[in-house]
Amino acid sequence: LDVGIAKMDSEELGRQMRRVSAGGVDTNFAIDAANSLQIAGVNIRESVTTDDNLSTSNKAGSALAKAAAINDSTKFHGVSATATATVADLGAITAGSFNATDNMVINGETIIGVTTQTDDADGSLVDAINALTDETGVVASIDSDNSLLLTAEDGRNIDVVINNPNGGPGID
Repeated sequence: LDVGIAKMDSEELGRQMRRVSAGGVDTNFAIDAANSLQIAGVNIRESVTTDDNLSTSNKAGSALAKAAAINDSTKFHGVSATATATVADLGAITAGSFNATDNMVINGETIIGVTTQTDDADGSLVDAINALTDETGVVASIDSDNSLLLTAEDGRNIDVVINNPNGGPGID
């Protein structure tokens, strides 16, 4: 095996390279003009839908899929990736009733049969969302600004659709 290096100064070797830490060891990675990722000179494959078995939308673009693509070649570059929690801040809740027409859909699960107070003062919406955590992978809470927060600890995407054609409850 022959390897030739035309120029080996710090400017050439550092071109388009960035530093990341992998287990306390600096690792070179580069993103080229086509947005392809290389880690320590190893091309990382594109993430695909089958890399994420948890998200309900944009599976190929999820953090879980990106981590899986990186981890497929860990033995060649020594870097492993982990998706961290996904958090969606939906804002303040307006009062109203969630029903078949005016509702909220989270990761494919429809929230109905709940009457909310402004800022979910009685916690009824948070309770209804959390009752579906096993199905959605999402936990709801209200922060100190009275915003509804949705958190997926496993890093899956959070897909939210709010339907309120009749002026039902919503998010400010």
